[in-house]
Amino acid sequence: MLDALDNIMVNRTSIVVAHRLTTVEKCTRVAVIEDGKVVEEGTYASLKERQNGYFANIATGMAKNNKPALQTTSEITN
Repeated sequence: MLDALDNIMVNRTSIVVAHRLTTVEKCTRVAVIEDGKVVEEGTYASLKERQNGYFANIATGMAKNNKPALQTTSEITN
């Protein structure tokens, strides 16, 4: 599935709604939305490293529990 997404998004701006971190790892920009509002925005790496950040806290929890719980909107430009 991820390979298919990678292929279809080449040279395009795409919006991806995802519940798994692996889906947004290659995104150039990630916006985390809660209650209809953007609560964080940045690259996958910068959001994951942000101390006490919303994305980082959920990513850490997902890694511990190994279950999807994150919803993001991402813009991908390859």
